Amino acid sequence: MGAPKLEESFPWNVGLRLALSATPERYFDHGGTQSLFDYFRVVLQPDLNLQDAILQGALVHY
Repeated sequence: MGAPKLEESFPWNVGLRLALSATPERYFDHGGTQSLFDYFRVVLQPDLNLQDAILQGALVHY
């Protein structure tokens, strides 16, 4: 999501929107990131960062 072609297919007429992403901010893509935030509006809390995930043992061991 966040790519211009995919944005064209977003159903803008729905009232409530929810997505799950580990990376809502697109690296080196300000426009794509802005597109996602324009559509989904906010990041819900609690936000789980990498340090929190390590402390909680929530990561897969490689």
